[in-house]
Amino acid sequence: MVRLFSFLLLILMMGSVYTDAAQSFRNQKGGAFIIDDFEDGNLNVYPLWWRFGVVNADIDINRPKEAPYLGRYSLRLTGDANEWYVGGVGTYLGIDADKYNSVKFIIKGNGEKSGTLIFELYDDDDNSWEVSTHSQYPSQVTGADKFIYTQKVNWEGWKVVMIPLAHFSDVNPGIGDDKWNPNIKNGSGGLLQMQMILMAVDKYVDPDIRIDSVRFFKKPKLKAFPQKKGPHFTDWM
Repeated sequence: MVRLFSFLLLILMMGSVYTDAAQSFRNQKGGAFIIDDFEDGNLNVYPLWWRFGVVNADIDINRPKEAPYLGRYSLRLTGDANEWYVGGVGTYLGIDADKYNSVKFIIKGNGEKSGTLIFELYDDDDNSWEVSTHSQYPSQVTGADKFIYTQKVNWEGWKVVMIPLAHFSDVNPGIGDDKWNPNIKNGSGGLLQMQMILMAVDKYVDPDIRIDSVRFFKKPKLKAFPQKKGPHFTDWM
């Protein structure tokens, strides 16, 4: 009886997660999966973006004349450069991303010292459907692989940035199964979470970057690229 109750509770929890994911990422069209285009002008729903560190995360109004592919709104990340690390934003996904091989961002820079973005992706390896922090090392996670990609923003104006998922590096070896397998299968929650971290590149220049759209897609005939063993500590500088 206890086992039956536990099984039913698990089904209800999984159903709730599926429902939440469906509500957070509505109106999906075509072959791409839109994480957020910020067109609702709201960082608290569809989806919810949490903030950490001392980052300022705000919705800005775009100027359509700057680029023909822009929407009405974009996410602006700014902060104090004194400590180099500013902070960032993150959102819960809980999606099957196995069919995608790239992620696309529309990013606006303000010149050579705009800042650096670190993109983080977490896939579920312990079937918990959540990213849990390590009890002794709060900066580390348990039961999930952590993949990152570092993007220097050193240009002026808007730019479409397409990153093959194979370019992301596993930075927590020995945690999870050390494989990119973001699929909802055999109890796994798939791709659980995305975070975008803002870094300064100059102690005297506050970073300032805008993002108009974030989406996964499958790019045909993607050129093979060996996965980096790990990022160097100067990658963000």
